[in-house]
Amino acid sequence: MIPHVLHYCWFGGEVPAHLRECMDSWPKAFPKERWTILEWNESNCDLNCSEFVRVMAREKKWGFVSDWFRVQALYEHGGIYLDTDVEVYKSFEDLFALPGFLGYMYDSVVATAVLGFEPHNPFLYELLRLYEHIKWVDPAACLSEIYLPNGERHICQNNNMVFTHLISCLYPDIRLDGKRHVTNDFVIFPKEEFEIGKIIGRGHCVHRCDGSWIPSSKKRERTKAILRLAKRTPLIHGDALLRRVSHTKWNFMRMRTL
Repeated sequence: MIPHVLHYCWFGGEVPAHLRECMDSWPKAFPKERWTILEWNESNCDLNCSEFVRVMAREKKWGFVSDWFRVQALYEHGGIYLDTDVEVYKSFEDLFALPGFLGYMYDSVVATAVLGFEPHNPFLYELLRLYEHIKWVDPAACLSEIYLPNGERHICQNNNMVFTHLISCLYPDIRLDGKRHVTNDFVIFPKEEFEIGKIIGRGHCVHRCDGSWIPSSKKRERTKAILRLAKRTPLIHGDALLRRVSHTKWNFMRMRTL
């Protein structure tokens, strides 16, 4: 059973106000009276624990530093991990009987902003082993090479691809198609449940995709502003509708390049 422990990571200074707004939604689902809330930061994490972490800390790519510590924290303690740009809508109590859970980001790529696992989950063990042997190809561009248990090698630019490749390797019966799938170690949920939100009704939460490690641009800030405005539309969740369209386009373009 997943324990009542909530994890999040923040490295590199104060949490910005717009992320605090997302975190302000957490107490209704994770009240302090029932939950142990753990923040992982420079004061309680060894930034020299591995080559993966050491290089990303040197490059000040703090989002990637959290890639290691979220997996380590969940493996050792169990519980739920949230990125700081996740806005929570409702309790996760209905998921606690599962050995683990995560969702899709796109129909063929899993998301890592919302994770829930029992301690010492076998999938997390394999993730930690994988991270111990990652080799950096281009740290400035965040390109790394992973070595899978079956001998395959892949170049990855984020932990979404690391998780996805390892799932494909360890659970070959799963077809990564955006639908709910059940394994002995975890359940994968559709992207509407944790990532992009539902057009009508509510999933457990939505990932606002702040992308703090990505350089800011006028286009990126304009997209964020449009999504914030769409969030306020009545009856339907306009931001979920827009993200569903953009994610469908991403999947279609990716299929054309395969």
